[in-house]
Amino acid sequence: MARVAQLEQATSAPPKTPENSSLPPSSSPKPNVPKGWRRRKRKGRPERGRRLHPAPDKVVEKWLIACPECGADLRPVEQKPHAVYERI
Repeated sequence: MARVAQLEQATSAPPKTPENSSLPPSSSPKPNVPKGWRRRKRKGRPERGRRLHPAPDKVVEKWLIACPECGADLRPVEQKPHAVYERI
């Protein structure tokens, strides 16, 4: 019975905040922010970068031979270009 009373007393205590404990100020709950909410990353704007040169001096195509994560052979798999860059 004493243990139950001790647990009930611990659960009825107010929650720890930076004002009533040694928690850092950054751990305090923010007003008007739902629990578990995170700011979304901004999406880039497609086709808003510098235009590529119409007649480049050199074209280099790089294809994967093996998967960098699992090591599976990728030679028989049809690969599509992931990104195009121009170094100036």
